[in-house]
Amino acid sequence: GRITGSPGIPVVEAAVEPVTHVVQPGDTLWSIARTINPAGRDVRHTVDRLVEANGGPMLQPGQLLVLPVG
Repeated sequence: GRITGSPGIPVVEAAVEPVTHVVQPGDTLWSIARTINPAGRDVRHTVDRLVEANGGPMLQPGQLLVLPVG
């Protein structure tokens, strides 16, 4: 990739709270991924991103999942 911008101008990151989801009984990574999956994207990509963002594939009711944005 290529980074563009003006030299000498600092990069500022947005201070945005992460989007989260509280795991409910019966939730699966696949069911959660289907609800947040961008149109036209293979849902498997979103499942992989959920696993990566949350340290593994295991879910427990009440667990707070960080949802990948985009």
